[in-house]
Amino acid sequence: MDKAEAIPPKLKLKEVEWLALAINHPAGNIALFWLTWLGRQRKTAGDTWQGIPEHTRGVLESVLSEPAYAGELGRVLLASQINLLMTVDESWAKENVLPLFDWSLDARRAVQAFHGFLTWGRQTENLVPYLVPLYEKAFAHTAMLGHLRDRFAEYLAGLAFASSVNPMNQGWLSRFIAASAREDRISWASHVRRVLRPLSAEAKQTAWVGWIKPYWVQRIPGSPLPLDREELGEMVEWSLHLGPSFPEVVDAVWESPDFELKHSFLFRELDDSQFPQEYPSAAARLLLKVLRNTSIPDYDLDRVENVVHRVAPLGAPLHLLEKICSELARLGYPPAAELQAWLRRGGS
Repeated sequence: MDKAEAIPPKLKLKEVEWLALAINHPAGNIALFWLTWLGRQRKTAGDTWQGIPEHTRGVLESVLSEPAYAGELGRVLLASQINLLMTVDESWAKENVLPLFDWSLDARRAVQAFHGFLTWGRQTENLVPYLVPLYEKAFAHTAMLGHLRDRFAEYLAGLAFASSVNPMNQGWLSRFIAASAREDRISWASHVRRVLRPLSAEAKQTAWVGWIKPYWVQRIPGSPLPLDREELGEMVEWSLHLGPSFPEVVDAVWESPDFELKHSFLFRELDDSQFPQEYPSAAARLLLKVLRNTSIPDYDLDRVENVVHRVAPLGAPLHLLEKICSELARLGYPPAAELQAWLRRGGS
């Protein structure tokens, strides 16, 4: 390897931004040229396409086998375009490019491959069956991904909703929880909420029945690991994004250990939703449980008061609403006593 191209020894592997290095290096530019050419040729050929031409295979395989720094950067680009390579020649890509992601074969190459893929790659349904075993080998090494560690958790959150791989039936989710660090579990739970938010009511119900409820039930007693307070707090946030399953989710929240919400807008989002109208008792129960897990005065306590005003006339149990007032008083919310008096007057 040319010394001018060597990565400084003091620079840790996880601190290197491999894709940025690759696209700003002649070796990366050459790899991109051939990848772009392949994409155009594939499009032009249409149904007559016969896979990667022999000459081009030779070029790409020379990149794959090159031990020097230039080869490393070229491989980053190949990994970033695994979707394209699977399209132009699936058997070749499976044999030659997917092994780059295999942590058990070469950790350094795996870091480089994931850097490329997590930045430019797409987690498609066709690719998922091949990615899952490679992801699993990375579970215990996510710290080495550096700034892309959170991106890996985001991809795993999306993977949980892939139609071809049920995370509970296939078992990868339990293995992720068992092998991963606390930071990754919290990040994953946060990204699940973001995936849930835009889904249709039907898709949310399918996810709840298909894997979220079994997963939650499994985690409550501490299998495969006890729930971290902040991790569970992220899961509690899912309650507002599971549509018609809302009452069942609230039941799960009540059966769970104590939790901690950080920078949460749950009170505001509940007030902005239709859940208080549709499920007044469940909405009241969620408020009470969250308030009991709030240790310092929180913002949006006025939104809690709004929800109480909405659910009281709809039959939410009075004893729950009075306990909510007590929690508001504990947190120093000035109108708590007035709200309680309103409730005792029958909401008038």
